[in-house]
Amino acid sequence: LFANCPGQAPPAGITSGGQFPGNVIPSCMINPNAAALLKAGIFPGPTTNIANGVGTFVGGANAPTNLREEVVRIDHNFSSKFSVFGHYIAEQVTQSFATSQWSGDNVPTVGDTFGNPSRSGVIHTTYAISPTLLNEAAFNYNGNVINIVPYAATGLTSLALPSGYVSANSRLFTGPNNLTRIPNIDLSGGTGAQFEISSWPWHNKADDYQIRDDISLTKGAHQLKFGGSWAIYKKVQDLFGQTQGGFTFNKDLTAGSAACPANTTCGNSFASFLLGAPVSYQELAVQDHGYWNNVSWAAYVQDNWRVNNRLTLNLGLRWDGVPHTYEANNRMGNFYPRLYDPAKAATFNNNNSICGPTDTAATGCPGGASPGLGTSPNSILAGVPLYLNGIGIPGQNGVPMGLVNNHWAAFGPRLGFAYDLSGGGKTVVRGGFGIMYERIQGNDMYNAGPNIPFSLQVSLNNVEMTNPSLSLSTGT
Repeated sequence: LFANCPGQAPPAGITSGGQFPGNVIPSCMINPNAAALLKAGIFPGPTTNIANGVGTFVGGANAPTNLREEVVRIDHNFSSKFSVFGHYIAEQVTQSFATSQWSGDNVPTVGDTFGNPSRSGVIHTTYAISPTLLNEAAFNYNGNVINIVPYAATGLTSLALPSGYVSANSRLFTGPNNLTRIPNIDLSGGTGAQFEISSWPWHNKADDYQIRDDISLTKGAHQLKFGGSWAIYKKVQDLFGQTQGGFTFNKDLTAGSAACPANTTCGNSFASFLLGAPVSYQELAVQDHGYWNNVSWAAYVQDNWRVNNRLTLNLGLRWDGVPHTYEANNRMGNFYPRLYDPAKAATFNNNNSICGPTDTAATGCPGGASPGLGTSPNSILAGVPLYLNGIGIPGQNGVPMGLVNNHWAAFGPRLGFAYDLSGGGKTVVRGGFGIMYERIQGNDMYNAGPNIPFSLQVSLNNVEMTNPSLSLSTGT
C-alpha cells in the first residue's frame, strides 16, 4: 500500500484501522493499475444536467437485432407408393449488447456482439409397401454457431491494458489472454459497479445428426408401429473463465477498526479499488475448449388396439440408450474417493496451503513436500505442481468416458386409453401413463472443463492488485 510513498512508509496521519486525514486517500497510495484503468475509462463519469443526485451516471444504448432466414423445400412423388420431401433452413441472427451479456457487467463501457448462425435440414421418405404396411425413413440435421466478440463502448477506446498499467506480475499464468484484456473489476456493496469482459471472445459450435426409421402395420383391430433411431450431437465449446483475471473489491479494507455508527455504512468498495486491495481474485490458466459428444439410440413398439367401438388401448414399450456426455479426447477430470491414497495425504504449510515439491521445514512445511503431486498434460501449466491424489481421467484406472458409468436398462412403458362413455362419440375419457429418460443437461458437463489436470482456475483472497500472487495479510 505504501510502495510509492516516500521511504515506502505511511504518510503523516495514517494509522492502521484509522480514517484517512480529511477522509482523502493520499495520492501516493493510489494503486497505479487502478489509476490507469480509471483514466482509460472503464467506469463512466457522472452524467451532466441531472436534477437529482450528485455524481450519478444515467445512460442507455440501442441493442439492435438483425435476422435473416432462407428456407428451401422440395416435395416429390416418384409414384403412388413412394414420395420424398426435404427442406433446408439457414438463419443468421446478430445481436448487439450495450453491456457484456451472460455476466454481471452493468456499465456501458464494454459490450459485445452475439452472432448465432444456424441451419437445419431434413430428408424424409415414405414408401407404401402394401395397403397395410408403410415405411418412413428420415435424416435430420440441426447445427448452430455462437460467436461472442467484446468491444470497447461508451468512453473506452480499447479493451487492451491501458498505458500506465503495471502488467509484469499482474497475472498468475502465462497462457494466452485474448487482446491482453483488461481484468474484470467488480465493486460490491453500495457502489455496485461491475466492469466485466467476462470470458469473451468465446466460440461454440454444435452439430446434431439423426437417422430414424418407422414402420406402420395395420392388422385387423391393431395398428402396430415400431422403429428405431440413432443420433449424435457434437459440440465444440470454449471454457468459461477469466484468463485476464478478475478482481472483486468490497468495503472491508476501508471500513476501519472502530465500530461503525448506527445507521451508517463504513468503508467503500471504490476506495478499496483505489488502494488496489481486492478481497478476492480469480484467474483461469487457459481458455481451452472441449470436443463434446452425445450419442443416443432408441427403439420402440406400439399397438393401438381398438378393443370395441367404445374402447381403444394404446400399449407400447420404448428403449432409450442415452450414455453420458463425454469429451472426445478424454480431456476432463474429477475426484474419485476410490482413487485417493491416504498414504499420499497432502502436507500443509503455515498459511494452510499445500506444500510444493521443493518445500521443507525451513520454508514453513514441517511435513516437507506433499506426496501425490503431479503435473498437467497442458503445456501452459508445465511446471505447475498439482495435487492429483484421487483425480481420475477417463480411460485410466477404470474411469469411464463421461466420468460416470452408463445405465442401459432404460425401458419406458407407454399405456393409454380412450373410452367413449355414451357410445355416440359425444363424451370421451382419455388417459395415459409413460416413463421417459433423458441425460444430464450438457452444461453440467461442459463446466467440468476447467477441472485439473487439464486446466486450472485459481481463487485467492486479500491480494495486491499489481501482483495477485502477493498476499496483503502476509506480504508474501
